[in-house]
Amino acid sequence: MLSRAAKATKGYAYLAQLVGYSIWQRANLHRVESANVSERDVIEGIALAEARFHDVVHEPAISRLGLKDIKYLLAMCEDKQQSKSSEIAKRMGKKTNEVRALLGLSCYKERLFRLHRGATCSLSCRT
Repeated sequence: MLSRAAKATKGYAYLAQLVGYSIWQRANLHRVESANVSERDVIEGIALAEARFHDVVHEPAISRLGLKDIKYLLAMCEDKQQSKSSEIAKRMGKKTNEVRALLGLSCYKERLFRLHRGATCSLSCRT
């Protein structure tokens, strides 16, 4: 159960806090009957934490994006792994350099990805 909770944080400190807090909240509901954290507490706590993380981190960032940025992210969401600019360009009907320019100019470069030279971007997309 601990491994499952740790994986759910995806390395984000804030998400680690949310996961721990949410699991604790779920376990606290049955504290009189049992002081143990159940598998159900972990599963439900993770789901609550992920929903909260989406509401307070992803939604505010995405809500400020323009149409081109959203189209880029939607094209990126089609990938199971990290996205390649050339694949995104094909999906958007653009040249690779146009897509790279869009990435360079868009606000999500700073807010969502914090890219550095040679980095690839990935985004966990919810459908």
